[in-house]
Amino acid sequence: MSDNPIENSAAVQRALAGKANIDVFAALKQANELTKGSFATFSFAGVVVLAIFIAVFVLGTQLLNIEINSAEDMATPEYSLLNLIIILVMSPLLAGLTMMGVNRARRKEVKVLDVFQWISIAVVIALGALIVAIIVEIGLQLFILPGLYLGIATTFTSALIVDKKLTAVSAIVLSVRVVNRYLGQFVLFFVVSLGLFAFAGFTLGVGLVWVLPLYFNTKGILYENLFGDADFSVEQTGSTFSA
Repeated sequence: MSDNPIENSAAVQRALAGKANIDVFAALKQANELTKGSFATFSFAGVVVLAIFIAVFVLGTQLLNIEINSAEDMATPEYSLLNLIIILVMSPLLAGLTMMGVNRARRKEVKVLDVFQWISIAVVIALGALIVAIIVEIGLQLFILPGLYLGIATTFTSALIVDKKLTAVSAIVLSVRVVNRYLGQFVLFFVVSLGLFAFAGFTLGVGLVWVLPLYFNTKGILYENLFGDADFSVEQTGSTFSA
């Protein structure tokens, strides 16, 4: 038995035992119902996050005097510093989007400003994101598949840091341990998600209005089924838009 109270919780023990109810297609169906009441909120939040990313990238390249014309330009110390800045700024915002999905799964109201809710612990979230980025990059250098696996297995790192107050390393380890028990379903989830985002790309981004909230709502349902107090089922999916 672990000394970590989170790992000793009934939900996590059940998840680690492989007894959680994880069905990607059922989760997508449930998330689709949730999306009907939250797509506007997620879309506005997504626009805000994208705008901040573009602003940070453009400002960073100018301040650091970076010109990205080739792969060699992306291997400079200045580009590494830019990546570090992007991780520090963007990781708490992406954690905010993730927790919006978790809160929808918990039938809580979400609003656009929720993306900024976790700025106060940005350093811890960014540390988790940085460690994940490093191990995924190492994995990608080892015949690609290890990197893809690590990207999938660490998917709940930020949510566990925010929701369960775990350290970066503890969150990464617990995410990997739990996802490993349902790896086939999570591979399916990411394959389907990649297909949906590719479809949204063919619609010149218009499809993101639906795909973005669908992705985060599905991820929120999967997280709640693994780490929450009870399996999620859609009972009320009213509109929750609030700016």
